[in-house]
Amino acid sequence: MKIMQIMYYPGQGGAEQYAYLLAKYAKQSGHQTCFVFGQKGPFEERVKELGCEIYYLKMRSPFDPLAITGLSQLYQKWQPDIVQTHFLRENFIAIAANKLVSVKAIFSTVHRLEPKTKAQAAFNRAYSKGLTKFIAVSELTKDYLVAEGINEYRITTIPNGVEILDYNKACLKKELGLRENELVFACVARFEAEKKHDLLIKAFSQLENRNYKLLLLGTGSLKGKIETLVGKKKLEQRVIFLDQKYLGYQVIGVSDYYVQASQLESFGLTVVEAMLQKRPVIVSDLPAFKALTKNGSLGTLFKASSQKDLKDKIVEVLENDRAIKKKTALAYDYAKNRYTAEIMWQKTEALYKHFLEK
Repeated sequence: MKIMQIMYYPGQGGAEQYAYLLAKYAKQSGHQTCFVFGQKGPFEERVKELGCEIYYLKMRSPFDPLAITGLSQLYQKWQPDIVQTHFLRENFIAIAANKLVSVKAIFSTVHRLEPKTKAQAAFNRAYSKGLTKFIAVSELTKDYLVAEGINEYRITTIPNGVEILDYNKACLKKELGLRENELVFACVARFEAEKKHDLLIKAFSQLENRNYKLLLLGTGSLKGKIETLVGKKKLEQRVIFLDQKYLGYQVIGVSDYYVQASQLESFGLTVVEAMLQKRPVIVSDLPAFKALTKNGSLGTLFKASSQKDLKDKIVEVLENDRAIKKKTALAYDYAKNRYTAEIMWQKTEALYKHFLEK
């Protein structure tokens, strides 16, 4: 089987990790994967490590005729059985190129909730009829697509999967300057408005117990503002901004607790990474996090956008160690049976084969 993954910008987010894992497991199963990127970006290096071919194709807009023609030529050259796209721009270009050179199946994975105007939603419904199927990474994402007017039978839900490889926690802790007597919290998220790093910093500034460190890993347009806020709150010795050389699950693994204050999420990969490493999670009460934590039975929920409730929940977790350990053990078993990369690949491969056989 030959699989073509199309992604406009190869960054360092959840979509890239998803595509990486599919390509890795496809290779292990004897399939080939190539990537088509619209720009250069950090994800390229990881793709090269897998030995996958990379093609570059400028995608100035969803209606770029040169991109459509160029992709049809790649279809003809590489002859993929499966084409998989990840965002709206790539969707339209892939479908339009298919009118010129036909491929067997086109799947579009929906990674996040993207509010649309009525006109945008109508356009999405119209052109997406050229897709074989939407792949929703969570039930919440599926519900969102249905609310936009996409027929339910055109959507398959395959939950995101996580892979955690072995690494030396002791060495990493030493490298980061973490001491044994410190409480270490971690948050792995892009520095964008919906991730609410500002609320997180303000809540931590109110904790009476200052024997903690907060590790922050991510990139984004608001990183400078959050660094300034940390300075204003005099937390420079408590909050550590980490280099992108570290992987999210490594940062979570050397922490004692995982905390995330997002006000918009479609799934929560980092929450699953915490569960699979038996780290207690403290997250906002969004529908996505409620689903992952089974309404708080597998983690601790606080009222989204409430600085006070986040601070209170952190204190509550620290004061109820036995109950939290029990929750965390249940969360590990729950995630292990549902959200591993291997399970995600098996379901995705079965979907591919189903439509190729049809």
